[in-house]
Amino acid sequence: RDKFACEDPFHKGVYWPAVPKPFLAKFLRACAKHGLGATLDIHTYPGGTSVGTFSGVWPRYARFWSDGDAPALDGTAETDVGRDTLKSIV
Repeated sequence: RDKFACEDPFHKGVYWPAVPKPFLAKFLRACAKHGLGATLDIHTYPGGTSVGTFSGVWPRYARFWSDGDAPALDGTAETDVGRDTLKSIV
């Protein structure tokens, strides 16, 4: 099976395990097809959300709430992570 990791846009060299978007979309569609809801239990966001080892960026400073969106990793001016992602999930 494919493994997927993405680099944290705020902290170079910090990588997050990730679920590929097509797999997640297929899973959510299958749930909906059968009348099931799904809860995405997300514990942190790019940049880390809090101080401590559980944020994934320790001992670095957590930057999600203070810095918001990060530039897209492909160098475009668009944003692809951060508070906009959180807003679209909630």
